[in-house]
Amino acid sequence: MIRLRALLTGGLFALSVIASAKAAPILDKPVYNPETKSYFEVVDAAYMNSGQGPNWSEASTVASKKSLGKAQGRLGIIPSAKVEMFIRLNLRPDQNMWIGLYYDCGTQSLVWIDGRTLRSGEYTNWASGDWYIGHANMFCNTPDPHMPVLIALSEAERKWAIQLPAKRYHLILIEYPTGGPLNGERQAIAEPAIKGAAKAPVQSVQPPKAAEQTAPQPKTAPKEPAPLVDLKPDNLPPGAGLPRYEDTTRITQEKP
Repeated sequence: MIRLRALLTGGLFALSVIASAKAAPILDKPVYNPETKSYFEVVDAAYMNSGQGPNWSEASTVASKKSLGKAQGRLGIIPSAKVEMFIRLNLRPDQNMWIGLYYDCGTQSLVWIDGRTLRSGEYTNWASGDWYIGHANMFCNTPDPHMPVLIALSEAERKWAIQLPAKRYHLILIEYPTGGPLNGERQAIAEPAIKGAAKAPVQSVQPPKAAEQTAPQPKTAPKEPAPLVDLKPDNLPPGAGLPRYEDTTRITQEKP
């Protein structure tokens, strides 16, 4: 009985360690997304401002000082639900995280970090309740006219929200717009086996010439690793903790 109890206790401890490891965010490891043709990376900047992390403007500066290949970093742009799921599944951010979107109080519009205005009908993922989580009566009532956007992973709905410019968070989503995979390679992160994940392509091997057919020719191993997990909304694993993705344009249609 004592031995059985020890085995059960050890097994539960091992499971808890594995669960904790799976839940940990993947930091400082750029991963390639084929839809955006760019790399995404999550950076923990808790070292800034005595442990408070950066505000949105400081996070943008951190991103712009990083590079991958010849591509300068920027705060991440999320153009679709598929890209957001890719980021959440492969980088596993676990707390509020700055992204490359802000509300311009002057033009009353949402603007991506590359200067493009977010248009009605384009992908957004706003919380259905409080999409603004800053102090009351301070929305667009600060010296900085840019109200930054974050993925509010510490909030109940775990969706997008708008904050005050002075607010600080640890995590930053950085994107490197390389225009394609570097050196023809795709970086992959070891992930649990998930049904529906794509497999590595197998290279075809040309048959040898007649004069060379004395010995069988081995197949060439694929040079590229399998692409990263990339799931559709109807193919999510149970317990993934992902929200339902909606295309709501309440902020672009209404004056906040």
